Amino acid sequence: MFGYFEIDITKDIGTCLITGIITDTGGFRYQGINPETFEFTADLIRAGVNVPEIYKKTLGTKTKANFELSRIVIKRMEMLENEKVTFTHINSEDEKEAGAEPGDHEGLVNIGLDIEGVEVSIFIRQKAGEEAYKVSLRSKDYVNVSDICLMFGGGGHTRAAGALVKGSVEEVKEKVMKEIRKVLK
Repeated sequence: MFGYFEIDITKDIGTCLITGIITDTGGFRYQGINPETFEFTADLIRAGVNVPEIYKKTLGTKTKANFELSRIVIKRMEMLENEKVTFTHINSEDEKEAGAEPGDHEGLVNIGLDIEGVEVSIFIRQKAGEEAYKVSLRSKDYVNVSDICLMFGGGGHTRAAGALVKGSVEEVKEKVMKEIRKVLK
């Protein structure tokens, strides 16, 4: 697109572009990457973009609040369905105690997915002041979490999706698990 419109990719533009590429590909670890992803990244490096620096800032550094929330998430994590599913949650009080700001919950859903043998990670976060939870789902190989989230009025991508589900932690967990069991091999 930049070539078509004859727009030069400056270091600043390139930094913004590589930030999007790194975050959207999970640091080049998601299935959607292809040779063009790396060819475009090479072009950005040629434009003076410092890819390792951007990677460190976007995926290699946690805020203190994110770290505290990570500890809570790990402590509460449950292994379900013969250890193919992880489930964990945080509530508004957890975020308040951690001094969390918008965005400090990012990446918490991936903690469960990084465990060997896990296919689906479920992370729910209480919507402030409500008995409703923002559900984030991730999968590794064969569960289409977007289809699951569509059942709750949400959506997303095949391997990363979300929805808002009303109820208590246990009610939300059971609603989501009911749908996951239908597709879990």
